[in-house]
Amino acid sequence: MREVKEETGLVPSRVITVFKGFDYTTDKKPLVRQINLLMEVKPVKVKLSAEHDDYLWAKEDELEDIKMTENMADCIKDAFNKIAT
Repeated sequence: MREVKEETGLVPSRVITVFKGFDYTTDKKPLVRQINLLMEVKPVKVKLSAEHDDYLWAKEDELEDIKMTENMADCIKDAFNKIAT
């Protein structure tokens, strides 16, 4: 929860669920494990840390137009399914 606030300025109020993590590589790191959480946050303006370039709020029907890995797309689809139930 601290990391979310530091990197986005968003203030999480609770974790709704944790999704299965996945591994990937970058030019700087041979192995990175990404674990995604669905969180409820207090309504504040997003303020990204220098670690991030951009963000996007998207609706489920807009996902096809967003470039992302298959693992990330699966995670986001799971999040929309969780919200719907």
